[in-house]
Amino acid sequence: MPDILVIVEVTTGTDGLPEGEVIDERSSYDLMMEIRQRTGNNNWYLVPPLVSGTHGRAEGIAVFYNSAYLIFTGPWRWPGGYGPAGSAADIPDNQMRFYNQPYTWRQNPDANPGPGNLPNPADPDNSLPNRTIPNDSAINPGRFEYQVAGQWDYYTGGNPLNAQLNFPADGNRRPFLTTFYDTSVAVNGSTHREIRLMSFHASPYQFQTNPITGLREAGPAATGTAEIANIFEMNQALAPNQVNVIVGDFNVPLWNYGGVMLPTVAYTPITTLGYQQQLQQVPNNFPDKAYRITHIKHADNSTPYDDNGYPAFGYMTEPEVLGRYDAIDNIFVRYPAAPNNAGGPAANMTIVNRIAGSPYVGIGLPALPVGVAAGTGGVLAYPQYLNNAYCMPVPNGVAAPNIGIKNTFQGWYNYRRIRSTSDHLALIIDI
Repeated sequence: MPDILVIVEVTTGTDGLPEGEVIDERSSYDLMMEIRQRTGNNNWYLVPPLVSGTHGRAEGIAVFYNSAYLIFTGPWRWPGGYGPAGSAADIPDNQMRFYNQPYTWRQNPDANPGPGNLPNPADPDNSLPNRTIPNDSAINPGRFEYQVAGQWDYYTGGNPLNAQLNFPADGNRRPFLTTFYDTSVAVNGSTHREIRLMSFHASPYQFQTNPITGLREAGPAATGTAEIANIFEMNQALAPNQVNVIVGDFNVPLWNYGGVMLPTVAYTPITTLGYQQQLQQVPNNFPDKAYRITHIKHADNSTPYDDNGYPAFGYMTEPEVLGRYDAIDNIFVRYPAAPNNAGGPAANMTIVNRIAGSPYVGIGLPALPVGVAAGTGGVLAYPQYLNNAYCMPVPNGVAAPNIGIKNTFQGWYNYRRIRSTSDHLALIIDI
């Protein structure tokens, strides 16, 4: 079980809340309670997700963490009510307040707020624990954990007097920065490690037409991702006990399509800063690329036929109206300069393919293609989640067109249930 879990698409519905306020629904909170119940670990907490984006594109990002090892430190602060979150300069110590229900429970969660029904920071069902951030924390030392917030707004040079950064335009979703005091790792003479975690869901538009030349060029997915490199909080030199991580659905395929080098546009500014790209490019053909794909088809378009190379079969990668969607998720990790490593390097990255199970190598399974890193073969072991696993035997798949087995594969207790949870395969990594 990981110690941090990021879900990059928490919707706001149509309530039209301003950016930086809390998401006005409780699905993320309910999932936190579900995680506690299923794992038997009541140390799981949730960073309240904040609204990001406007004009019908608003969403939020939920970050869950295991408080047995991690202390949430911000980097921003909460002013009470629905917010919005702000920096230490905007919200001084004496103006930090509680979150509203459900993120902080009132004495009686079923009664209206008021003088007799104030938030109760000691309630174990709170989204954030009632703890003081250690005094040696680099961020918000001595403040209460339930009064800090993730960062949702960014400026050139980190100075709010400068131009606001957009990803890439006004109204597009912004990255969500959360910081943690990690007690599980003592590095470089420090008692702990500082983690900066930036999560991002880029625009789905992969291409656009240049208004002057009329040529196709990289769209807001790639240019918005590239803008992350300009975030002051993520491009400065790291402390000896600091590790920076960038995760997300960048909507940028690893391969060049339509004559446009999307991964070069999106990722080169980030890797130039010293971030290690975890999902690396391989030749744009099967079976090599089958071990990189993170996006899966609609159930009605999926098949268990072995036509894309193990472990992809016929349920991965699909061209859509906005572009090509296949290996569009990634992780970037940056450690301090040698000899300091802050617990690195990152290791054991696995694409969590619950259809095929993992590992993707072993007895009876094909060897990884040349150029495919061993970690991509599924370091984390987990079973298939198909109720009728016979509908997709590995490693050879099913010979097309077996309609009966195809229908079984597409059924609710098989692929359709997995796909209904998400159209992405999760990434997991040790940092």
